[in-house]
Amino acid sequence: MKIKSMAFALCASMLALSSSVYASRPADFGNKYQLEEMVVLSRHNIRSPLSGNGSALGNVTPHKWFNWTSGPSELSLRGGQLETMMGQYFCKRLVSDGLMTENYIPAEGEMRFYANSMQRTIATAQYFSSGMLPVANVTIEHKFAPSKMDPVFNPQLTFISNEFMYQAMKEIGSMGGDAGLQGIGKNMTAQYRTIEKALDLKDSPNSKTMIFRLS
Repeated sequence: MKIKSMAFALCASMLALSSSVYASRPADFGNKYQLEEMVVLSRHNIRSPLSGNGSALGNVTPHKWFNWTSGPSELSLRGGQLETMMGQYFCKRLVSDGLMTENYIPAEGEMRFYANSMQRTIATAQYFSSGMLPVANVTIEHKFAPSKMDPVFNPQLTFISNEFMYQAMKEIGSMGGDAGLQGIGKNMTAQYRTIEKALDLKDSPNSKTMIFRLS
């Protein structure tokens, strides 16, 4: 059995959190089905925080991150190592299932690696492909210069109908009451207090210049 085409998409969207592989081995299909195509969605691996030390978010707590091996929002060295291991796992699984051979070099268009145009996702795809196809010199596809969000992976609503608005406001009201979104916030006071304590907010640099109030 051979896969005719395979596509890997490395996303920065929470809508694409699944790192699913095909669920069944070829033997499970019997003679009734033939696996022809497979799409794998995956999130990027370990990255550094979106904001570095000295930023507004960094000053919300007196605690400091350790020195990351990458710039803010970029894939870390450890993330690259782990993603290479993930690619090696896919390689071993596909080889053991008879879907490709060891040190396989796919034909043109047989396998595609499509990443969001962020450094962390492009790098993740590069490390993954190196682990899975170490001698194939895979090209990572992305649409824009790093680091610009690809609309394909950007979970934004492009069309909103009156019916959608009505249903959305109805669901917000069921959680926040007449106060809507503010009501939802008031219902989370206990959670905010937990965060405040964990961050030692009162001792943060921002506490010297800003007033934090939780009602």
